Amino acid sequence: MENFGDFALSVAALAALVPGITQAVKELLGWDGVKARALTMFVGMFFGGLFYAVDQNLIPPAAHPWIKLAVFTLMSGPAAMGYYSLLFKPLRAFVESGE
Repeated sequence: MENFGDFALSVAALAALVPGITQAVKELLGWDGVKARALTMFVGMFFGGLFYAVDQNLIPPAAHPWIKLAVFTLMSGPAAMGYYSLLFKPLRAFVESGE
């Protein structure tokens, strides 16, 4: 990774993106159980395939900046919202319960 833009399509960034996006969509649509697991699987498959396609130059290099823009946009919006729900809501409930 020579620059910050390369981080957008790194395995670590995409792996961190999947739980956040999944949680955000689950909450917005009210999904639970099988639907939520299927959503997680498909979001993971999509981003895994995207990473592989970019890494193997299956997608023309001219499209890479736009893909990076989409990944950064998802990281800053839906993923942040999802991680808020995953991390801070349970922590806040725990603190407020006084345990």
